[in-house]
Amino acid sequence: MEATSERVCRVEVTGGRQRPGARRRDGRQHRQGETSADPLERVEQPGGDARLALGALKTDSYDVVVGDAFAGESVPWHLTTREVARELDRILRPGGIVMTNVIDGGESKFARAELATLRKELRYVAVILPAGGVPKDTPVNQVLIASDAPLPRFPIDPADGVVLDGADVDRYIGDAQVLTDDYAPVDQLVLPL
Repeated sequence: MEATSERVCRVEVTGGRQRPGARRRDGRQHRQGETSADPLERVEQPGGDARLALGALKTDSYDVVVGDAFAGESVPWHLTTREVARELDRILRPGGIVMTNVIDGGESKFARAELATLRKELRYVAVILPAGGVPKDTPVNQVLIASDAPLPRFPIDPADGVVLDGADVDRYIGDAQVLTDDYAPVDQLVLPL
């Protein structure tokens, strides 16, 4: 992907509110609706509840969607379902990528279920795990990646983490259940802090 052609939608919501103060690379704060000539700063952040914001976004309009709506144990379940994955697929251009940060540990029941859910709509998935693996007793950040096209290789410094894709991510997902609007017991799946 050429950085000059990317349109990125960063969906950051905590408790139904947009997180304050996305910052530019130079440290200055972004303002709602502000644009930049720097393609790495061309990030749109819809305010409010991400689920409602997704419905208002145009079809095939983004190359990358970044989701970071998880604050520790507080997981907005309504953003984890197959129906949301379908909306993400709708707003992504062909070959677009969804990247979502989740916090889970132990058996990673939630992270694995969310990967299974994304794979149901977007087909290709990968996960970036901590370099030392997922601790049995401590939740850690796990970055979930999904696309409707084969994913590129992600060059990750081994000290920063490891990428599971292909058969490795299939084994990681295992028999995890797909989350839906009718069944998303996220609070029971995520490893408590």
